[in-house]
Amino acid sequence: MQVPAGVRLDLGSSAKALSADRAAARIARATSSGVLVSIGGDVAVAGAPPPGGWAVGIALDSARAPDDVDQVVAVRHGGLASSSTAVRTWWHDGRRRHHIVDPATGESAEPYWALVTACADSCVHANALTTAAVVWGRRAGPKLAAAGNPARLVRHDGVVLTVNGWPADARACAQPAGARP
Repeated sequence: MQVPAGVRLDLGSSAKALSADRAAARIARATSSGVLVSIGGDVAVAGAPPPGGWAVGIALDSARAPDDVDQVVAVRHGGLASSSTAVRTWWHDGRRRHHIVDPATGESAEPYWALVTACADSCVHANALTTAAVVWGRRAGPKLAAAGNPARLVRHDGVVLTVNGWPADARACAQPAGARP
């Protein structure tokens, strides 16, 4: 399949998550220790975690100060990623746009969710889930529930939906493949 002339693909989001996964695995092998790698808020861990897991803050913007996050979760395995329609926005033709494109329309996905965060066996997998959830809009809750990964979705009006045992406190967010929280 060829990309039509004039169409550009931006794989930065997936590349960022893959880079985090690969860097974490490589550093853990080289140092024989546990490691957490965060690239723009996409988090990958490898090796043995510290007691209680790696504490990771969840916030609308990954640049927020550590004491200004919505929640802290412990990541022990795999990866965690967030996608947002409220950050990386701009105005065009009188409408606010964001960077996540709905492939069905070619336009920014409807900004139903302000923030979606998910845990998975890798950062790439978590990133794919969160980006898809933004595109799915109001249908995301059941689709993420069916996927089986813990996830937290925040609507633009502030209502929070959690699925598949998303931690209510700082217990483990990401579980080894096949494990359920």
